[in-house]
Parts: sequence; C-alpha cells; structure tokens
Amino acid sequence: MSNLGVVRAEQGRFQEAEELYQRALQIRREALGDEHPDVQQTLRNIGRLQERVAQYQDAETPSEEA
Repeated sequence: MSNLGVVRAEQGRFQEAEELYQRALQIRREALGDEHPDVQQTLRNIGRLQERVAQYQDAETPSEEA
C-alpha cells in the first residue's frame, strides 16, 4: 500500500496517496508497533506528501513523530 501511495503521489493523485499511506500506517502499527523503522518511514512519507501539497502545518506532526 505504501508503494502504491508513492505511485499515486507521483501521478498527482494526492488524496488517494494519503489514504493509502494512512492504511499502510495503520497496518504497520498494528503488526509492528510504533517504534519499528517501517512505521517511521510511513510517517515520513505522509509528512512529505503533505508538504508537497502545501499543507505545511499538517506536515509537522507526522514528521515530528517520526
């Protein structure tokens, strides 16, 4: 899901990308726990996506959490 999120973001389909990242985050948190590097990477991906669509305030929270 995370990889598909990357593809959607590159296509400019930002809403779909964020939904995929959020789902991947939920799955990874449940399976791996908050401290796992894959969870942290997904949080960074969400932050970068939000920065890309100029949601700078929203981008701080996931990036800071990571």
